[in-house]
Amino acid sequence: MKKIIPLIAVFFAMANLHAQSIPNAGFEQWNNGEASSWATSFSYSGMLLNFEYQAGERATDAHDGSYAMKVHPYDLDLTIASYTLPGLCHLGYFNTEADIMSILGNLTDISAIINAMVYGGISCNRVPEKVTAWIKYIPSGDDAMSVTVQCLRDDNVVAEGTYSRATATNGYVQIEIPVTVTMNDDPTTLNVIFSCGKTAGSELYIDDVDLVLNNIGIDEPCNAIFTLGPNPANDVLNITPTLGGSYHYRLYDANGKTVAEQDGVEGTATVNVAGLSQGVYFLKVSNNGLSRTEKVVIR
Repeated sequence: MKKIIPLIAVFFAMANLHAQSIPNAGFEQWNNGEASSWATSFSYSGMLLNFEYQAGERATDAHDGSYAMKVHPYDLDLTIASYTLPGLCHLGYFNTEADIMSILGNLTDISAIINAMVYGGISCNRVPEKVTAWIKYIPSGDDAMSVTVQCLRDDNVVAEGTYSRATATNGYVQIEIPVTVTMNDDPTTLNVIFSCGKTAGSELYIDDVDLVLNNIGIDEPCNAIFTLGPNPANDVLNITPTLGGSYHYRLYDANGKTVAEQDGVEGTATVNVAGLSQGVYFLKVSNNGLSRTEKVVIR
């Protein structure tokens, strides 16, 4: 019985961990050309149409690590006409029962396409303050990319956030998508949906997607990757992992500039923050293919 209790504790810790972490957030895990946990392709077979939608591919042009996700529109060439479907990348699954002909008749409304085609997501029991990601965008013509964050319960949106951009970036930039509560209920599912736009030639690179949770105490179970303290901090910040193995941490400021970083850490890490300016920082810890970001206040 003494051995069973720790195993149960680990099980619940891992369950809560997955509930509040973006899987494969850095797009380092790929299988047969597909990024694990992310949807960018589907097969469609209907009376009039048969095609293989593929909008994402592995890219070595990464913000951090070895790989990133590259998303591009999908060209659909039919006998009677040609169409360009928007490139989508998300945490749920594609609804292959959607009315594709109606979608092809109104390709300018990407929000309607997302509502018709994108379902599901990852388990989530808490509304995040915001979602952050590092992107590089190369639009074609007057195209625009977008990000939609949805927290759902029984297919009802309880919190949502959006971001859009129509101009090219100068390399990778970090974007933030604040999430606003729209219904007083706890979510069960979260999805993050990236669209590169709808014009052939547009390219969107995505890397290091994170949930930022506000006002989380160190004893709460959804903080299972690590605990930290003191927060606010004056001189030092202690990072203690709650999973086995080595981990990587990065402390960066509101502009994305790294102020402290270390890889291959085992056990508690003590970070000297005495020389940092007062303000808000973010601590990202990656362990066993999972990552979490938390807000840190330096006084």
